[in-house]
Amino acid sequence: MSESSRTAVSFLGEVSDAPKASNIKVVNNKNKADTVTVSGVSKGSVIKVYNAGSKGTLLGSKTSAGSSAVVSIKQLGKKSGKVYVSVTQTEQQESSRTAASYKAE
Repeated sequence: MSESSRTAVSFLGEVSDAPKASNIKVVNNKNKADTVTVSGVSKGSVIKVYNAGSKGTLLGSKTSAGSSAVVSIKQLGKKSGKVYVSVTQTEQQESSRTAASYKAE
């Protein structure tokens, strides 16, 4: 018998673990850029900050150089609110988004 013809099969990669809410710190600064700090990530992970839980606008992103990363955002707003953070580890898909609240300026 000879080998059968090959069939291409596509697959999605593994999904990265979502960041824990306790590992996200949001600082809404007055008169300077606001910051979102995410700890507990691996080196080379891409951190993305959005304004909505699904779809929404990308506010900023950063590739971690160590176990944490700080994403700088020009302005979150003067009032309190929420941002949504996702993590994409090396060779994996983007995680689901984790909500993080921030206080007014």
